[in-house]
Amino acid sequence: MAALYNKGLAFSNLKQYEDAIKWYDKALEVEPRNISILQDKALTLFKIGKYLESLCICEKLLKKNKDNTKLLDTKNNILKRLKMLEIMKSKGPLTYSKLRVLSGFKSKNESHDFAIIMRSLLRQSLIRLIISEKKYEITNQGKIQIKKSQSKAKSS
Repeated sequence: MAALYNKGLAFSNLKQYEDAIKWYDKALEVEPRNISILQDKALTLFKIGKYLESLCICEKLLKKNKDNTKLLDTKNNILKRLKMLEIMKSKGPLTYSKLRVLSGFKSKNESHDFAIIMRSLLRQSLIRLIISEKKYEITNQGKIQIKKSQSKAKSS
């Protein structure tokens, strides 16, 4: 099991996240309740924009360990991103400034956090920049994330 998990960690360190998840899954076949593997799988899913899958793992693990700051941070970051996607879906294309304000990022410190989130949403192809309008809009992939989160909320 350790060898499988270590291969997952190695692929994650190389930013080959899909391969990392495959190895985490193989390690979980041997030890399905291993918290370290589940936590690293959740973080890796988060990094590639598979927010719902990551959120499910985080919530499951947080039931057993409510004080795990890494999982709490991941869960909060997922919820912030989903909120931003929902805003873009409901309001249509928005300027950077307008989206920042609507998302609740007001202070200088929060502006930095907002910029990091925007970069990750762009990198994960969940939003795109309309250069001619200088506005951001949600992509079809982002809409799929919203739809999944709404389905999960209804089934909970």
